[in-house]
Amino acid sequence: MKNFRNAVLLVSLLALLASAQEAPPPQDEKNLRVVAYLHPLPFFVGAGYNMFMFNSTVELPLNLSNSVVIQPAIWLGSSDGFILDEVEYENLKRVGSGVGLRHYVNNKGYGFYLQAVAGAYYIKAESIQYKEDDDDDYWGYEIKTWKKVKGTVGELMFYIGSAHKWRNISLSYEGGLGFGLDGTKTYQMGYVNKLATNFNFCVGIPF
Repeated sequence: MKNFRNAVLLVSLLALLASAQEAPPPQDEKNLRVVAYLHPLPFFVGAGYNMFMFNSTVELPLNLSNSVVIQPAIWLGSSDGFILDEVEYENLKRVGSGVGLRHYVNNKGYGFYLQAVAGAYYIKAESIQYKEDDDDDYWGYEIKTWKKVKGTVGELMFYIGSAHKWRNISLSYEGGLGFGLDGTKTYQMGYVNKLATNFNFCVGIPF
């Protein structure tokens, strides 16, 4: 019995020493998890104009330096009272996604990054184009043309941003420049065939 007790103590001691010597999981492991981000700003802005605007980013890390990013987006509704580039949209459907690459400058899977994203989106809407009317004291615009819009548009964006990651939540913010390509020949949303600007604030959940 004494020998058995000594053996148990010896095994317990060895196990304790082994566990003490085992290295803890690297802190960088949390930065290699897939993160699904939501973009809250478009959602709240769209809600104010009777539109559903869902934008998101899914980050798929390849290593601590580079990640693949996928950015699905769905816009539905009518831009009630929202005139951009003197154009208002009724029954708007905009569905598509961007795909790109994110590079972390510090090679740690978080912090300052550079990102390039190419996107393609299917558009269907009724376009009401306005022109300025100085005699209209209420809107300042009058209807110029109405037309149906249908086709595909594309964009290429280059971002500078920063990501902050914790165990249960991730935050990122980025600003970008780029340009759009108009496949409808009538679609105008402020960036098509022009210099584009964009800012994203993202709240993410790691998996």
